[in-house]
Amino acid sequence: MPAPKNAIKKHGAAAPKGKGQIRAKSGCYTCRIRRKKCDEERHPDNRCGACTRLNIQCLGFGPKRPDWLKEKQPLIIQRIKDHLAGNGKMKNQASGGRSTMEAPYLHLLDDDENDLCYESPSYQPVMFESPPAPNATLPQTPLFTLDAGLDIETYRDPALMNTFEIYDNSSHASTSTLEPLAVSIRPSSYTFDYAAMDDGLEVYQPLNYHALVPGGTGDFLLAHYINEVSVKQWLLVDKSALPHAIYTAINDPQGFACDAARLLASIHFQRRTRGDIPSLEEVSIRSQYDNLRATLLQKSGNYPTNVQGTHLQKYSNFTADDASGILLVISSFLFDGGQGEWNMWLSVVCGYAKILLARYPSPHQSLVMCSPQDRFSVKAAIWFDVLAAITTQKHPNLMNEINHLFHPHASGFGTTPELDMLDSMGCESRVVWALAKTIALSTWKTRHQASGTLSIPELVKRSLEIEDCLKGPSLLTSMPIMDDIRLKRIYCSEMFRTSTTLFLRSVVSGDYPNVPEVSEAVHDMLALLKTMRERLPQSIRTAVIRMTVSSLFICGALTNEEDERSRLRDLLEEEGAVGNCSTLSRVLNTVWAHGACPVPWRNILREENMLLV
Repeated sequence: MPAPKNAIKKHGAAAPKGKGQIRAKSGCYTCRIRRKKCDEERHPDNRCGACTRLNIQCLGFGPKRPDWLKEKQPLIIQRIKDHLAGNGKMKNQASGGRSTMEAPYLHLLDDDENDLCYESPSYQPVMFESPPAPNATLPQTPLFTLDAGLDIETYRDPALMNTFEIYDNSSHASTSTLEPLAVSIRPSSYTFDYAAMDDGLEVYQPLNYHALVPGGTGDFLLAHYINEVSVKQWLLVDKSALPHAIYTAINDPQGFACDAARLLASIHFQRRTRGDIPSLEEVSIRSQYDNLRATLLQKSGNYPTNVQGTHLQKYSNFTADDASGILLVISSFLFDGGQGEWNMWLSVVCGYAKILLARYPSPHQSLVMCSPQDRFSVKAAIWFDVLAAITTQKHPNLMNEINHLFHPHASGFGTTPELDMLDSMGCESRVVWALAKTIALSTWKTRHQASGTLSIPELVKRSLEIEDCLKGPSLLTSMPIMDDIRLKRIYCSEMFRTSTTLFLRSVVSGDYPNVPEVSEAVHDMLALLKTMRERLPQSIRTAVIRMTVSSLFICGALTNEEDERSRLRDLLEEEGAVGNCSTLSRVLNTVWAHGACPVPWRNILREENMLLV
């Protein structure tokens, strides 16, 4: 389809510069880094002509080169040189034998840095005093060019599968004679602008406020979920993975997952404006939740409490989109403080994961062979299941599958990207296994204590395999740190590794803060937190804190130092009302007020029904 006439925008013809003249600063950043003349045209994909011709990333336009770009400049220059040399485009380079195939597209920045590329002087976010109704409408104009927004491929085929209709809400012209433009979002180029939101968390916003338009109505809750909430929900997931892993689930405007996304968006709105007041107590939001709950119970046949044995058959009615929707509902509880009947929903998604992981001869093969959406749901279910077991004090529902997938000596462990938990959940696979085994060991100890058959040598023997696994090299020293999102993942995983060691020692030696091995593990955790305070910028530290609340809780429960307790309380309360940090701070206060030894943190956590995700 030919580009619209307004798709290319002139920024003024550049006059020839004499010797000694100051270089113009109206060209794109990429051309200015290369010290080459820029034609200063913005093509439909927001690249200038030179970057389009060379098939390299255009880093956007602006009068002043930002500081972050100056820091990256040497690396960017080397990447450009390697790209041009490899494709025979260097000056004075012989062209004989050069391939006629188009050179591959060169990404100059890592995935999480792409959000910094474009300035957006005209961007004005849509603000609401309160959450709009799920299907609130505004007159809209079809968006035929997205400027610096989503990089898309356009289609006119109304039967095209997996498409969204995208409109621009910046104009309120009548739409009576206009047809929507169906677009297919390329996951690898879902481009956002970088902004700091009022709740203190760095997120990624589209350059224009795009609304997905199911049935032609402006679905602002759905747009709010995609534009703002989803990147807070999955802080450590590559944004390029979100369309395949999550957004495909909300393609059906009447579907279960879409309604779940609207619920989560409503709760996010409500918590930002009304603080600690539980959103699910508000009538309209509770109505949204009750409808989702009724659908869940109808599909599962009865109250879903068991994911073992013959009970699995009731989860066979659930689809990949349903599983994604269930994770959205669980996240709704987390955004609303972390309490409620989350365990019912978790049981269902764990049952769905069990069925998926049994499709092939081994869970390993099943996880590798399933779709990206299902793979993400399974990993999220595993992670939620493990952390939830700290609260329920029961074996994780997926313990057998975790053993097959993540045991340090399992086939394919550490070599198959599809099995990696670090890039999706921010925790090394071996640490996921160690944490699950620690919870299982805790339940084993409790059971044998109750029956009078606990063998201390056997308890120690079982713990040694777990501790050996946790003693492996730290990612802080063994893994190169390339970018901010990798830094977040590494620190999150190190928090989980260190707190799991503490948890394990409290299982073996009891919840006594003054026991030497427990005290040592507490101090290791506090030292890691001190390192984070000293070395990490606020944005990264905030993300790590939000993702590792279980680690903070275990450390806080087992420390006797008042200064450290105060620091932990401040860390949690700084995170604001959206999420479970403020609730967790209250639960820790309850633990500290109890003053008993051994510390009854497990019983208090179970009574509070607090999900530590």
